[in-house]
Amino acid sequence: MKKVLLIALLFPVSAIVSFSQSNYNDYPENKKKNVINEDFNNNSDKWTLNNSSDNSADYKIKNGYFQIKVPDKNNIGLQCIPVLDLNQNKNWEIETRIKYSGGSVFKAFALIWGYKDVNSQGYFFFIDDRGLFKIQKKDTPGSNFINYKDWAPARFVNKSDWNKLTVRKVDDKCYFFINEHFISSIPFESFYGDEVGFYCGGGLTIQADYLKVSYIETQNNIADNTTPQITIYEPSVGRGVEIIEANKEIAVKGKVSADNGIYEVTINGIEAKVNGNGDFQQDVKLAVGENTITVKATDIKNNTGSLSFNVNRQSEAENNAVVINDNPVITKEKRLALVIGNSNYGVGLTLKNPANDANLMSETLHSLGFEVIKRIDANKQSMEQAVRDFSKQLPYCNIALFYYAGHGVQVDGINYLIPTDAKLNDKNDCKFEAIQVNYVIEEFEKYPNNVNIVILDACRSNPFRSWTRGGEGGFRAINPTSGTIISFATSEGSTASDGSGENGLFTEELVKQMTIPQPIESVFKKTRVQVQKRSNGAQSPQEWSQLTGDFYFKK
Repeated sequence: MKKVLLIALLFPVSAIVSFSQSNYNDYPENKKKNVINEDFNNNSDKWTLNNSSDNSADYKIKNGYFQIKVPDKNNIGLQCIPVLDLNQNKNWEIETRIKYSGGSVFKAFALIWGYKDVNSQGYFFFIDDRGLFKIQKKDTPGSNFINYKDWAPARFVNKSDWNKLTVRKVDDKCYFFINEHFISSIPFESFYGDEVGFYCGGGLTIQADYLKVSYIETQNNIADNTTPQITIYEPSVGRGVEIIEANKEIAVKGKVSADNGIYEVTINGIEAKVNGNGDFQQDVKLAVGENTITVKATDIKNNTGSLSFNVNRQSEAENNAVVINDNPVITKEKRLALVIGNSNYGVGLTLKNPANDANLMSETLHSLGFEVIKRIDANKQSMEQAVRDFSKQLPYCNIALFYYAGHGVQVDGINYLIPTDAKLNDKNDCKFEAIQVNYVIEEFEKYPNNVNIVILDACRSNPFRSWTRGGEGGFRAINPTSGTIISFATSEGSTASDGSGENGLFTEELVKQMTIPQPIESVFKKTRVQVQKRSNGAQSPQEWSQLTGDFYFKK
């Protein structure tokens, strides 16, 4: 029966600029951060030692050494301990000091890594008492070994004394050292499993003095102050956004890009899981009330970037709202808004005002007590995710508002909002590349007791003039469901143009009226009067209402 020595590690490929690493002393101890430092002075790491039912190998920790003795030539010995998973993008080093101390000659022993015990897949760094070394892998269960480097002489091997074996991953290569002398390198490959440890051939006795697993801090001599860039996918964050969370923890997901390669990502000081593409995620515990979440990214050259946002966790009393038909009844007014402004579509499609309009609307709504989710120049993925995030919070509010400024088009009676990355060579592309207005309206329909407000400043002329057919001017009227009011920047089927200033005419007048104490119907009516007046009748905003209660933006 085999014993298995393994240490839990995860090391995927990290695409980082490579440079020479053939000098062992390039990374002194002060450049290393230990993950495990086993000195075998005791068994605090819970190695599996002698088992009376297993006579194939003998395992002992004694006098500061770990000993593996395999008396039967037909068996092998392996052993393992668990450690914490390592960041998948960092550079690392695995090192041990080991010696042949008895038994048959010409038998090999090895340091193993990336090993999967069930299938015996992994990587092996062998030496033997003849002064040879070999580097190989086993990538298929039950298969023979595949050699990176077949048995070759290494004059640095001590045939009957201690040998320091070092495997060091830097960028996209693994470098191998015997007694601090470089002997070989191979391309770094993803691990089969999360284990690292020792291999002892049959008929041998070996001893290990220590086993270390460390991060190594790599750097280039070329000065570089490039800051890692952080993007948060979940939750939706942005200036003026207040995030409400009912649960005791929140999932934070995003992506980091760094020209020099990612060293680590921390969230509130705790290291996050990061894959080779820079995608990260971590569950963050929340206290009741305001929580500040800070994501910090560090690259290989120690450049850092950070991003912070706030999450307000509701108290237990707020969370325990009365539930009717699976929808919580909110006893006090809670206001939520989703604001999107798309301006930068590309040559010939760029609009001057929407981004400015969205920023103005967001600031105004925030001042009026709305929690605001905002997106500027959003692609399709960003828009869809924003709507999802918005929809998740709808059960916990009773005033909900959606505002969109940017390109929009009507095709076959369906109104579409156009993301910045849309490729619309034909009107039929809209169903795949654009966002239906009804995508949002249908979410509002689930909460007819709320005050639901839809404001669309997207009634531009069809910008896709290459279409042979379709793309009618302006939006088609939308019949609101109970509890909803829908406003267009101009009347059904008509178009509106960018304003002469930083903001569009409609939004500029609308925010003025929103800050005046008056019913919502009066807000839109007075906005229409002002827009008609300033445009000499060329533009006439229109709304359709099925509101069942009174609402004031400002009382």
